[in-house]
Amino acid sequence: MKQKLLHILALVVVMLVSSQAYAQKTQQTLTLGDYDNPSDMYQGDKNGAPIFYEYTNCGTQTLYTADELVSMKNSDITSITFKSNISDCYIQDYSSSLKVYLQEVDSPEFVKNASGKYEWYSVTTPIYEVDYSADFMMESTEYGYGDFEVKIDLSAKPYHYTGKNLIVTVVNNNSNQTVQNIFFYCQPVDSKIRTLSFASDKIDFDTNQKNDNIVNPLGNEQLTKQAPVAKFTYQETSTPEPPAPGPHELSLGDYYNTNLKFDGFNDDITPIVFNYCHSGSQTIYTAEELKEMKGKDITKIAFRMYNEFLSDYTFNSKLYIQEISDSKFNFNTTEQAYEWFDYNKSIKAESHQTVTLDTYCSDDELIFNLSEFPFSYDGNALLLTIINDVETCLDTSNGYISFYYYEPATRQSYKYGSDNDDFLTYITTNKYMNGGNDPEATPVVKFTYDDKFYTGAKDAVAAQKHSVTTTAGAVVLNLSENDLVEIFDISGKVVVAKNFMEGYNTVDMQNGIYIVKIGNEVHKVCVIN
Repeated sequence: MKQKLLHILALVVVMLVSSQAYAQKTQQTLTLGDYDNPSDMYQGDKNGAPIFYEYTNCGTQTLYTADELVSMKNSDITSITFKSNISDCYIQDYSSSLKVYLQEVDSPEFVKNASGKYEWYSVTTPIYEVDYSADFMMESTEYGYGDFEVKIDLSAKPYHYTGKNLIVTVVNNNSNQTVQNIFFYCQPVDSKIRTLSFASDKIDFDTNQKNDNIVNPLGNEQLTKQAPVAKFTYQETSTPEPPAPGPHELSLGDYYNTNLKFDGFNDDITPIVFNYCHSGSQTIYTAEELKEMKGKDITKIAFRMYNEFLSDYTFNSKLYIQEISDSKFNFNTTEQAYEWFDYNKSIKAESHQTVTLDTYCSDDELIFNLSEFPFSYDGNALLLTIINDVETCLDTSNGYISFYYYEPATRQSYKYGSDNDDFLTYITTNKYMNGGNDPEATPVVKFTYDDKFYTGAKDAVAAQKHSVTTTAGAVVLNLSENDLVEIFDISGKVVVAKNFMEGYNTVDMQNGIYIVKIGNEVHKVCVIN
């Protein structure tokens, strides 16, 4: 009994020490927009955030970027405070119940839909939601003025911030009080839309969103390139979170924000030259750029493009992908020309897309979906070969389609375009590039990746002895020695089990995804006719 009491006492001590350690966690502060000495204030009707005191109903969404909040990554946010100013108005005691929603998003800006309109982020199932009360009582003369703070206290249930772009939604519905001449301080004008706002004395924010999720600046809504100054308090996370489940994104070249575009009227463009019937390009993305994807499976690759073509246009492109030891193209000093890489002829993905007038004068994406057959990335430089073949090329007299780019230290992209020979025919007899209007830049790109689709013998061996690729309608085996080869379909059924001789062997197969087992090695392949 004595030992049991001592054990219970020890547990109580541990619990007390742990609770004191939690209570004593250091609170840190992050301020945005010269919070201590702000000068700019929102101006104009329904233009601002987070609250409009002069309306009975309001709702705002503000985007704070991951770059701004980087010091809080993997921490718990315990409060968010905004600063406002009262100027020349009769002071009233004001109270209201606010709803606050916090959610993290991938895009560092509010995005447009296919019609080129901005949309509200849905808050029907937010990551975090809680009710708050704000009491603003100021003792002053009948006509007072001065700054005051609006603090949203999250300490009872801190929000765990993982490091993405943060949307802060503040909603005030059915307030029975209004106050004039209160303005919130804001940051200087940004290049992107940072705040969406709604205010009305007739309908509330929730009803407005259900009626139409599109922002209509001519009605009860506004959008602005300013965000309110803010002060975040945060602490070390109380419960370490497990790694976020995939999929994840890696974007290169300021994918969402850049305004740099290739000249679509000329052939100085990559990865596709639309004004030729046949085009091909090779682009290198370095191991340093891609290091966070090492050991993962790439499931999608997207290129951001801009549509200014006065008609619908359909194109058919193929993606070939492989890892290489070089991080740049080889320059042959004898020929005084760069050399094309001998690329893997196994098609990794195809994209059959139509660019329509719905996206005229707005952004679109060239997307290669690899989700059914992910590419297992081991951490080397990545060579993307993209080929496009169409019967009718884009007529630039009706406009153009271009791609966005960035400018790395070394050239990482080259292209080919012709109305006669396709890229495969050309590269077979032309090892060297002929120069011309080759792009000096590299297309921005967005990779989607996830944990490995399959882990097997490949992860257990230092190097593979055999090579497995595909060609149209077949699996190509390059064996370093005689060995038993077993091929399984996606359901796990054995479709081939045979001993093959050393060297190249071709096995005819139907379209599909297959697992190829050679001794202790396992390969994933996709056959496309």
